[in-house]
Parts: sequence; structure tokens; C-alpha cells
Amino acid sequence: IRKITQDGNVTTFAGGGDSIGVDSQGEWTDAQDTSARFFTPCGLSIDNTGNIYVADALNHRIRKIDGLGNVTTIAGSGDSGWNAGGFNDGQADSSKLNTPTELFVTNSGDVIFSDTYGNRIRKVSIDGFVSTIAGTGDAGLKNGDASTAQFNTPRGVVADSSGSKIYVIDSKNNLIRVINLK
Repeated sequence: IRKITQDGNVTTFAGGGDSIGVDSQGEWTDAQDTSARFFTPCGLSIDNTGNIYVADALNHRIRKIDGLGNVTTIAGSGDSGWNAGGFNDGQADSSKLNTPTELFVTNSGDVIFSDTYGNRIRKVSIDGFVSTIAGTGDAGLKNGDASTAQFNTPRGVVADSSGSKIYVIDSKNNLIRVINLK
């Protein structure tokens, strides 16, 4: 994770290692600043207190970087790698994710993320529980109730200012979808 100051100075904020490039194999390590390891970090979001949340795609985890640079895993478990993702809602430390790529933090502190190859939109609640907001897990295109809706490789996610709607980039369907929460 890189940081760019207002005067254009670029530094490594968190993560590191010698493995770089498209064929590199990442690692998974919770640690402080550059001792931490990521594997294809994608989207990030900042909460109201300055914590940074990262969708660590190929580690199949959601990570948090606090104000002191400590990197911790807030959701996801299991192996890392291209075909290692899975699905399990429940307690964050035993949940399974399948390539989370984008996320945002709500005003209440929940983390909403696109579980891209899991074809779901999911949430890590402030109390440490992972649940599915919408999507069956089967790739497809189906509107309707959140429990029967289908996505095909959802990516970007963002809420409207009221928090009542989530907009989703449904990448392989070439659509922008909306989930009505209220």
C-alpha cells in the first residue's frame, strides 16, 4: 500500500516484499507497516477515525491498517492463491471469501465488499460477523429479492449518501446494479 504526500513524495505505507509483477506469489502476514504482506490488494476505504480497510483479493481477506500502521485481518481465513477462495458466512475469523476486490466503510463502521468470484455482495459488521447482503453465489443475471439475485463478477461497490442503496458494478454483465436496503 503506497502513500503519496501533497508534495508528490511516494513511500510504502504498509506491505512489502521482494515478489513483484503479474506472476508473483503474494503472502499473508499481519504485522506493522512494511513487515505486513498482501497478495493483490485492490480497493481501499477509510473510516471516520482514519483506519484504512483493504480488499486483499488473493489472500481472500479484508484487512485493516490502524493509525499506528498495524495491519490486521478483520475477515477471511484459509489459503491464499488464485483458486483458494471459498464461501462461509459467520464469525469473521472463520469466514471464507472469494477474491474481495472493492469495499467501503459505512458511517456505522460496517465494511461492505464485493466478493468478486463468489458473485455476492457481503458485509463485515462492526461486531465481527460476515454475512451476505445479496447474491446466490451462482454467476448470472437475475434481479429481485437479495437472496435470489445473481451477479456475474461484481467489482465496485458504493452506497448513496443516505445509506439506503448500494450501487454495484456487475462487471461481466456490463451493468451497474442497485441494491435497495430499506
